[in-house]
Amino acid sequence: MKPSNAAAILEEMNASINLVAQYLLCMKTAESAAILEKMDTLYAAHVLQVIADINEVFDAAWGVSFFAELVADIKSAKEPFPEALLPA
Repeated sequence: MKPSNAAAILEEMNASINLVAQYLLCMKTAESAAILEKMDTLYAAHVLQVIADINEVFDAAWGVSFFAELVADIKSAKEPFPEALLPA
């Protein structure tokens, strides 16, 4: 599926933003980044915040940081995500 199609489908799940974040975490970070790039900017920012929150739990429990790799993939994309909307 093309990232733009996946983004459109996931955006329709706006009532389940935690589920959207979990789906994206199950993918390779490059795939997740490609999908996030095609989403509405504000919606993607909300999803990234949820991913950052989930990542804190994983990082604290197992020392695994999905978020850092995902943000790196987003920053290296052809159409970079606005830095101001990336969670700190």
